[in-house]
Amino acid sequence: MTTIARLIAAMQQNYALIMDADKNPLMILPLAQRFQIMVYLSLMWTTIFCAAFGIWIWYGQILAFHILILGIAVTGMTFEIADRTRRRAMKIESVRPSSPSVLALRPNPRY
Repeated sequence: MTTIARLIAAMQQNYALIMDADKNPLMILPLAQRFQIMVYLSLMWTTIFCAAFGIWIWYGQILAFHILILGIAVTGMTFEIADRTRRRAMKIESVRPSSPSVLALRPNPRY
């Protein structure tokens, strides 16, 4: 495999880990909730890129990069909270497999 093909494969894998709701940490949530969170994150990133472009013209790259870093932090925190919820659900499930609250946290196998 050539270097460019490996790079493209790595980029596609990283893209899927963030943008595919069945592979990212939001997979534990119900489908409607996953959609809502992904829409809010996409709106946030659209706002960040538009603001960064406008700020770059007026104030330079330093403020634009700070906004970009803030967006990365918010996205990371969102995924971290979802991952913690998933791990907690897995731990509870191993202790009490028939608990109704755990059944509500399981990912839907149909999707």
